[in-house]
Amino acid sequence: MASEGLAVAEGVECPALYSRGRGAGVLFLHGYSFDRRIWSSLGFTRLVEGLGHPLAAPDMPYGRRTGCTRRTRSVEVNTAIALDALERLARARPPAAVVGASLGGRYAVYLAAAGAAGALVLAAPALGGDERAWSLLRGLRGRLRCACVIWGDRDRVVGEDEAREAARLLGADLTVVEGAGHVVYRDSPDTLAAAVRRALSALAPPGGPEGGHGG
Repeated sequence: MASEGLAVAEGVECPALYSRGRGAGVLFLHGYSFDRRIWSSLGFTRLVEGLGHPLAAPDMPYGRRTGCTRRTRSVEVNTAIALDALERLARARPPAAVVGASLGGRYAVYLAAAGAAGALVLAAPALGGDERAWSLLRGLRGRLRCACVIWGDRDRVVGEDEAREAARLLGADLTVVEGAGHVVYRDSPDTLAAAVRRALSALAPPGGPEGGHGG
């Protein structure tokens, strides 16, 4: 069961959930309106634990409900917190699977560009007018072992054109979930679960056990 800990960087402390395991780790980055607990409440921490992989799910300084000692949209601070959370994963070895939801998707791109992700799962990534993030996204094409974008066709925050462009630049699969809104992983948890399994499978060493062990 995931336990509480901290992620610390740039003078900021953030509560985080951690769980031990073997092989590639999974880092969950929540959206603006949530915190680390969204991942356990929807069963995603339990999913990764059941697959035997380590995980980290920190509160992020950009979040509205964050438990961090300071709120900030600073790319440097948020990236540093995420990297610290990754480094604290027991027995984890890079590359990791990074799951970014909404605003968390923007920082997942920054993290991947820093070389910390071997697989990227973006759920309704809110890149908006962040031209640097769009440029970095383009540069990630072909560098990841697995990349996917998930979007709900009732999303009123991230438009279809934005989701399709993100997938195109990344060279990723786009999964459109009918009837799902912006919090697509809450409306369709099985879709995100399948993407996480696929990412971990892609990160498994040659000849080693796959991260999914099933659909």
